[in-house]
Amino acid sequence: MYMQKPSIILDILNKQSSKNYNIKNIYYYLYNKQFYIEAYYNLTKSTKEILPKYLNRIDDIIKEMKSERYSWSKTNSSEEVLGGLSNLKISEWRDLLVQEVLRMILSSIYEDKFLDSSHWMIKNRDVSTALKRVYTKSQACEFFIEGSINSLFNSFNYTILDILRKTINDNRFIELIRKFLKAGKFGKDLIYTQTYSGIPYGNGLTPLLSNIFLNELDGMIDCTFNKDFNRELFKPI
Repeated sequence: MYMQKPSIILDILNKQSSKNYNIKNIYYYLYNKQFYIEAYYNLTKSTKEILPKYLNRIDDIIKEMKSERYSWSKTNSSEEVLGGLSNLKISEWRDLLVQEVLRMILSSIYEDKFLDSSHWMIKNRDVSTALKRVYTKSQACEFFIEGSINSLFNSFNYTILDILRKTINDNRFIELIRKFLKAGKFGKDLIYTQTYSGIPYGNGLTPLLSNIFLNELDGMIDCTFNKDFNRELFKPI
């Protein structure tokens, strides 16, 4: 079966999203072997040809995706990627690869949807861009709203699924992410705990899901506090 190149697919998804189209049938892209190969190179930063044993493992993942039997492991070892994927257990290796494929797909859909006020772990944005925005946009401010997201990963709930459904109309894709959220997490003491209202953290997919979640907060502030305040403060004479 012919599969399009990931770059072409991601570009199409980005354009559909920019036009606010409802995104459909993206679970099908998880059958595309090229996505996993590209994800492998993204994670390893390697220029060497991928070994046959890894290609075989990718084939196994695709078979599980087609039968909708892919199962997330109860580990969270993305930091070990620095030592190479070969150092990971097979279950961890598989999960990181699938997470990277999901991240690629979701990034193409959501990166352009993030508000200008969002800067955390977003492509081409960081502390410097946040400070620049404060300097150019906030010199007339009389007060700032301060908050903390230190407990975000521990209190992250399944509201994210409802947020995704606003744009993505694919139950199988959403269900795969739901299983990811349900898989559990390791705390600082490295003891596994079931995740009832939390999200596995320390991996490539988590920051993106968090930004999609937090973008709703940014939107609420922009549409309520900010607009109401500015309309009163800068009322035409």
